[in-house]
Amino acid sequence: IDRGFRLRFALQSPAVAGNYDCVLIDTQGAIGPLQDAAVLAADILVSPITPEILSAREFRDGTMELIERLEPSSALGATLGPVKAVIYRQDRTSDARLIASGIREDFIRLKGRVSVLDTVVPHAKAYKEAATLRIPVHRHERRRDGVMPSASTVMHQLAWELIPSLQGVLAD
Repeated sequence: IDRGFRLRFALQSPAVAGNYDCVLIDTQGAIGPLQDAAVLAADILVSPITPEILSAREFRDGTMELIERLEPSSALGATLGPVKAVIYRQDRTSDARLIASGIREDFIRLKGRVSVLDTVVPHAKAYKEAATLRIPVHRHERRRDGVMPSASTVMHQLAWELIPSLQGVLAD
């Protein structure tokens, strides 16, 4: 718990808070002290989940275990921020849609401790290409012809859903 407090205080320092609007901490999914510290320091916890049955079950069980393990720290003032799941790499199969629907239903039954965002990041080559090119995907694929929205559109929707005060603001 001490690591989480130290990280939270560091993020609230004038050097950080005065110079950044948002700080993202990307941790590996494995349970450990780094993940616990990041969770305790976070204002919002965003967790990606793929619409595959094994991943969905592991995510649900692991997330609830994490919450139950760290909830007692609120007695010391380390309250957990809201946990938001984002479904990503969803392909256009009925199986993926069915599993995504099941993920949403699972978290509704779990007392609202985790919410699933409305924005879904589709499985598309633009995300891999942008990573290879080392550029943000919203700059790589600004427009798209076809059924799926462009990566730029998806990323803006995701940002607006996570940070409503940015609604309508477009990234360069």
